[in-house]
Amino acid sequence: TDKSTARFTGWANVKLTELGRAQAVAAGQTLKSFLKENDENLDCAVVSLLDRSQETLNLILQELDYIVHDDESGVAYPKIPVTASWRLNERHYGALVGQSKSEAAQVYGKELLDKWRYSWYEPPPPMEEETLEEWRTFPHCQRITFVQNPVDQPQNENDWRLVEGRTYSRTSGQVIMPASEAFGHVLERVLPFWERTIAPKLALGQNVLLVGHANSCKALLHVLDSKIVHEDTVKHVKIPNTTPCVYEMEAASPYDNDHLPGLVRVVAERPSFWHQDVPMDLQPRHALRATWLERAWIPAKGGMVLHHDDRPPEQRPSVMEQSLQSIAASS
Repeated sequence: TDKSTARFTGWANVKLTELGRAQAVAAGQTLKSFLKENDENLDCAVVSLLDRSQETLNLILQELDYIVHDDESGVAYPKIPVTASWRLNERHYGALVGQSKSEAAQVYGKELLDKWRYSWYEPPPPMEEETLEEWRTFPHCQRITFVQNPVDQPQNENDWRLVEGRTYSRTSGQVIMPASEAFGHVLERVLPFWERTIAPKLALGQNVLLVGHANSCKALLHVLDSKIVHEDTVKHVKIPNTTPCVYEMEAASPYDNDHLPGLVRVVAERPSFWHQDVPMDLQPRHALRATWLERAWIPAKGGMVLHHDDRPPEQRPSVMEQSLQSIAASS
C-alpha cells in the first residue's frame, strides 16, 4: 500500500515520497557502516521493475559509493551487476488498486477485505479488463527479468541482457500480467527467482542486496524461515520501511536437513525464546534468523538534506525505459 495515503498500490508505478527518499538514504548509510565494520562488500543487487524500488536501490548504492555517473548522458550506472525482475514486484491488488483501506472496507466490508489482504489463496477481485489491457503495455508490467552489467562505457552493447520473458505485444498477447494476486501467487513467482538467481550467488559466497516490497519480501522470508513466516503468521509479519535485514548464508548439501531451495542454508540459529519486550503482533519478525540493522530515525517533515536528483521526475532518466530501449536495440 501507499504509506503516505494508505492506498493499495500494488503494481501502480508510484514514486517515492520525500520521506521515502530520506529513509532510503538513511538505509544506505546504515548498510555502509555495517559493511565497513564487517570488512565486506556487495557483489550484486536484485530489485523489482517498479520505480519506487529502483529509486530506493539507486539511493542506497549512491550512499555506498557504488554508482558511476555518466556526465554525457546524465545517467547513473551501478558498479555491481543489478538484476531487475517482475518476480519481485509488489503483490497485484486487482480492483483494490487506487482505493484507500477505508474506502475498500466501505465497498466490500472489513471482513471480506481482511480475507483478501491476508489470505494465502484468495485474491481480491480482478482489475477491470479495460484498465488491465492498458497496464499490460507499461514497461514495469512486463513479465521480464534483465541484468544491468557494470561497464566502463554505458553505451556498450552488452550493457543490458534480457534473461527472462518478452515484452507485451497487442497482436501476439504473449505476455500477460496478473489481474489480481493472493499472497500464494506472489510466492509462486518469487520462488523460481530465488532458486535460479539469488541462491546460486549466495552459494558462491557472494553478498546480495535485495530491494523489494512488503509482499515479495515476505515471500522470501517464508522461503528462508518457513517455521516463522507461514499461513497463520504472515499477517503479523511487519516489515519496517527501508530497514536492512541481514541473513548469513552458505552453500548446503541436499543431504543437509536444513537446506533451503537452491541448496543454501541459513548460518544463524533460530532464537530460542520470544522477546518479552516486543508486542505479540510483532513477534514473528523478531524470531527470524536474521539481523535487523537499526537505521537513523527520519522525521516526517524537514530537518534533513536529501542527496538525490533535484530535477522534476518527468525530466529524470528512466532506468526502466533505458533498459528496454537497449534490449530492443540489441534484439
